[in-house]
Amino acid sequence: MLVTSIIIGLIWSQIISHFGASILLHRYYCHKQFDVPKWFEALGLSMLMVACIRTPIGWIASHRMHHNHSDSEKDPHSWKHVGYWKVLFTTWDIKNISPKYSRDLFKNPMLVFCHHHWLKILIITNIVSFIISPYFWIAFCAIPFVFAKVGFGLLNTV
Repeated sequence: MLVTSIIIGLIWSQIISHFGASILLHRYYCHKQFDVPKWFEALGLSMLMVACIRTPIGWIASHRMHHNHSDSEKDPHSWKHVGYWKVLFTTWDIKNISPKYSRDLFKNPMLVFCHHHWLKILIITNIVSFIISPYFWIAFCAIPFVFAKVGFGLLNTV
């Protein structure tokens, strides 16, 4: 049962990463490459709340900041300036993000809701998942959390 949970968790974390982070956060919100229907946006944000990316507005704003200042001292993802281990384990923190990177995001009610309630959503999701089954919790919450923390960090360090 544990091995099955781990395998399902690995698949689920890939779905979250590709659907939620790569398509929704990165391509849609950061770069505005295309439009998505509201159901797609709601589903993608729901998935991202499980992966514990914290606030989507913070993720998007820091990524926009990264694109503006790639590999410089102001790049929040640059391991050369932030520190290898902080970037690898996604434990870096940005003291101030200029409003120019997030102003438009606060016009989106779904993003604002997730921004204000990300921790409550994360805690409730973990509790409910664990009550359903510890194996379900491993697959649905624990594995995606680990992969989000290390996976995004590994991408930024490489």
